[in-house]
Order: sequence, then C-alpha cells, then structure tokens
Amino acid sequence: MPNSKDQFLGRALLPIALLASISTGVVASNYLFVYKVNYQSPAEIVTSWAQFYSNNPHLPDPGDFSSLNWSSQSLTEIPNGDYPFNQVPGGINLEFNSISNVDGLSNVTRVGGDLRFGTNNLTDITGLSSLERVDGSLHILKNQITNVDSLENLTYVGGNLFLYDNELTDLNGIRNISTVWAFFYVSGNGPTLTDVSGLANLTTLGHSVVVIDPPGAVNSDPTKFNVRAPAASNFCQKLTSGDWRVGTSTNVSDQLPNSMVCEEV
Repeated sequence: MPNSKDQFLGRALLPIALLASISTGVVASNYLFVYKVNYQSPAEIVTSWAQFYSNNPHLPDPGDFSSLNWSSQSLTEIPNGDYPFNQVPGGINLEFNSISNVDGLSNVTRVGGDLRFGTNNLTDITGLSSLERVDGSLHILKNQITNVDSLENLTYVGGNLFLYDNELTDLNGIRNISTVWAFFYVSGNGPTLTDVSGLANLTTLGHSVVVIDPPGAVNSDPTKFNVRAPAASNFCQKLTSGDWRVGTSTNVSDQLPNSMVCEEV
C-alpha cells in the first residue's frame, strides 16, 4: 500500500497535463487547486517542493501547498525551485528553523495569511523581492539581516509587521509600504540602525504607534537618527497631529520625541 508521501506525489502528478496549458486563472480539480499560478514547468511542483517533502519524512504534510507550516522542523534550507503558488491562498510559517535564505519563494507576490520567518539564520531575504502584499502578518525577527531592501515591492501588510531583533542599518526597503493594519515593530536592532527615512510613506496604521528603540551610538546625535523621514511626509504629519506616536513600547508612558525620527522644519 502506498504511503502518504507516495499518495501526495501521485496527487501532484495527476493534473500535470491540465497544468501544462495554464498561465493564469483559477482551476479546481479533485487533486489540486491552483490560484493564479504561473508555471515555468508543470513538473516543477514535483521536482522541487514536493520532492523536498518526500525526501524529508519528518515534515508535516503540506497538502497542495496552498498553505505551509514547517515551523520548528530543524530545517537548514528550503527548496530553490519556485513555490507552487505565486499567490498563496493561506500562510507560510518557517519559524524556529536554521534557514539562511528564502530563495525558493522568489516567485511569490501575495500571501493570503501570515508569512513568518522568526528565529532563523537569515542573512539574505532576496527571495522576497517579488512580494507585493501580505494579507496577514509579516514576521522577520531574530535573524541576521542588515537590510530589508528586498521588500521594496511590498505595499500592504494586513496584520502585524515585525522587523525586530535583526541587525538592520536602515529601513529603506519598506519605503513603499503604505498600510500596516496592526502593530509595527522595528525595535531590537541594536546600535546599527541609522536611517529611518523608510517610514515616510506610511499612510494607514491599525495601531497608532510604531515601536522603535532610541538611536544607537553609531548615530552622530544620540537623540536623533542620522537620516530621518521628511517633516512633510505623511508619517511625520501623523506624528505632528498626534494621531500616531513612536515609542519603545505601545505604552503611552514610553513615547519618544517626534524629532528622533522626523526632520525638523
């Protein structure tokens, strides 16, 4: 009798003839559901992610990969081939592993749930360069990344945005994010953060506080970051009006001066 992984590979192989003619659109079958998927090769799901699953018997069954929870699985890598969906209906959770890059997600433009990479060994997030929208929360925390430049196409986060406990030197990669519908944390990056101008274009914030640490010693003025958001930017206007605030926590008593993150007129 075939085991569950044999059945999975069979399930992935059956609709290949159908998938070969698909470029975009919604396709449903008894075996696989595909939402706006672009396949360079219809066999890619078998030869990369599904084969990786087959080769690692300890991993939880990912079903059709419409969502993925491989947290705490002692992974040191993920497949290099494109993820089976470029718009993932559910979430992707790879927290508490030891992966150093996420190149296998380089085709993903939208994630319908959470996207979580907390507590890994990430030094490179180039694999997120196509990402435009996360409908849930985005967690990139407790890693060794020094910048988030690869998030430059991201505009919307429907939950929390956690970029803390990394080694960031600037926030330039999030300059196109206009909406974060819940908490926004960029704290815990140590003394390396000098440039916070990437906050300038934020226009919608679900909770009215951005949690950030005061400037570290590498900044020329201990009360201000070296590069701050323009005073006329929407972010700074929201701070000036009192609609938003910055602080070391969400408590009002921990509020920091606006001049720390915004240029003065």
